[in-house]
Amino acid sequence: MKNTALFYALLALGIIALIVGVIMRVAINFHGKAYAVLAFGGVLLVAGIIGMFMGKSSSSAASSK
Repeated sequence: MKNTALFYALLALGIIALIVGVIMRVAINFHGKAYAVLAFGGVLLVAGIIGMFMGKSSSSAASSK
């Protein structure tokens, strides 16, 4: 079962969270929670990228059998 839509959603949410974190940090000067939002966005971004690579490697291994 391919969950590429899930990983694309994680990537999109990660990018949105990073943008919101930068806006909170720079424009609004709301530093305290901006770092938490940036960290959360980074985690989502990395999870989406790793999930996409793991999905490709497992699907290619299953199709080669």
